[in-house]
Amino acid sequence: MGPNLVVLTDFSESSRQALAYAAALAQPLQSKVVLLHLYQDVLLDPEYVMIPAAAAIRSQRETRNALEKMAEELPVPAAVELSVNTLAETLADAIARYHPLVLICGRAATPDFLDQLLGDQALPVLRHLRYPLLMVPEGSPMPGTPTRVALAADGEPFTFRDNAMDMHPLWEALRATFSVLHVETEEQYDRARTAVNSLRHNHLVKDLSPDSLYTVHHTSPATGILQAAADTQAELLVLMARERSLLGGLFHRSVTAQVLQRSPVPVLVLPVM
Repeated sequence: MGPNLVVLTDFSESSRQALAYAAALAQPLQSKVVLLHLYQDVLLDPEYVMIPAAAAIRSQRETRNALEKMAEELPVPAAVELSVNTLAETLADAIARYHPLVLICGRAATPDFLDQLLGDQALPVLRHLRYPLLMVPEGSPMPGTPTRVALAADGEPFTFRDNAMDMHPLWEALRATFSVLHVETEEQYDRARTAVNSLRHNHLVKDLSPDSLYTVHHTSPATGILQAAADTQAELLVLMARERSLLGGLFHRSVTAQVLQRSPVPVLVLPVM
């Protein structure tokens, strides 16, 4: 059995698409998909919503039954986890229990409950847990595994955190071709080769072709990354998120946040130091 994939799951279309994407990845990885659901009733303000205990238990049971039905419909082994804790506690517990390769969530075309929860807490997946996150936008091409992967690199030195180091099982399962995307701005120029060397030094990909580099010139790094991803017909975009960009209000203004909000293809975010 390969590494587990944990998917933040509700009953939205974006969540169903994230599940389908996870299942497509799980097949070549020989992985199990874990449907992780935050039970919403306990997240509502008790000053405004009073839920009788019996009704809450019944609703919780019905929710689990619906999730188990979704799990049974997947073409890969799957399990259901329903939590009444906070998002940060739920994710930390899932990581400790399942040691997933990545955490996966959907991004709705119109922000829904899960999107708002993630946004309100500034993506604690990244800020507090420092764990790889794969975000699947609603409406992205489906299904199937990505065959063209784009690695965005800014040319600054970095080191992977322990839980983001070994993506090799995923790359080997995908058998994809890789492009290194580099955006040159007025402040950052002539760093393209340094960007490639940084990726090689950290062994993110075992074999990185010398002609894999693709450089664009743009005043906005986020827009440049998205343009380069489109130019190279990338089906999966990989970003390195530095700790300084994940702190507090800085995250919402970061390149990572802008790309996550706007990318038409799935984005894998790897925390680095």
